[in-house]
Amino acid sequence: MEEGLTTSEQVSLSLHSQSTSLSYTVNLQDQERLRPTLAESYVLDWSAVTESGTGTALQGGQIDSIMVAGFSESLAVLETQFLQLPALAAEYYTLDLEYETAIEMSRLQQQGFQNFETQDRWLIALQCSRCLNPAPLFVGIIE
Repeated sequence: MEEGLTTSEQVSLSLHSQSTSLSYTVNLQDQERLRPTLAESYVLDWSAVTESGTGTALQGGQIDSIMVAGFSESLAVLETQFLQLPALAAEYYTLDLEYETAIEMSRLQQQGFQNFETQDRWLIALQCSRCLNPAPLFVGIIE
């Protein structure tokens, strides 16, 4: 044991709101935007996405859910409030995935999805619930 240290059977540690901090940077404004035309049905296909937004190679089965959320807020606002996206969304849909690399958006109709015309912009997030980093692996923008 180091000099000056004593042992105790019990040590109490108090955590409070200043015990930790989180910093992150989100850049949505410089990302390419998809602009689909009005259609009877849509298919989201991410089979060409081979790496995450941080440049890490994607592994098969890593993407296990998708979030589709519609917003009226600007991308600048969404960047600053990125961790509150579910609460900010005017429309918010999720779907658990197996090993799909594409989905027909009609699968979200039971949750209320109609089309991409009902909101100013949409974020599509490919997510991994088993990954250490809780950030989506990929975020796409539809306007």
